[in-house]
Amino acid sequence: MKPKDHANLLGIFAWIMSGWQLLLTLFFGLYVLIMGGVAAGMFLDPKVNDPGGPIIMGVMATIFGVFTLIGLAGSVSNFLLGKRLRSEFPPTKRFVITACIINFASFCTGGIFAAALGGYGLWFATSDIGKAFFSGYGDAEVPRGLPDEAYSTYDPSYARDPNRVDWR
Repeated sequence: MKPKDHANLLGIFAWIMSGWQLLLTLFFGLYVLIMGGVAAGMFLDPKVNDPGGPIIMGVMATIFGVFTLIGLAGSVSNFLLGKRLRSEFPPTKRFVITACIINFASFCTGGIFAAALGGYGLWFATSDIGKAFFSGYGDAEVPRGLPDEAYSTYDPSYARDPNRVDWR
């Protein structure tokens, strides 16, 4: 595949992940609103004698609030990554790596798919294909291996004898 094809595929996957993360983030946000409202109601109710219940509910609402914010950051970064990878003006390598790290961090709202997308994006950003894409050669084919001239510069005494057989 050409570097531009990898960028398009990564962009499509980023858009799919953005929608999935936004959906799960909305569920986390709804949970935070319900738990926060119940905790606030329990704090304001004079009949509640045990302060442990509202405190635990408030702590859980805070934890899920952090999950919601991380999910929103992941959803927005994936949307922007998909948009930039499929536009005429590609993103910088730093932005792709940052979006992939956010995908790893937003594991709670994206699951294993967020980690897989983060891994694919990191591979793309750090491989030869990514280097060709970021340098502006998105439609060029990435060469495989060394050219024949590179093999001719080596001393033949270092080369392995093709007729030699290893019996191990």
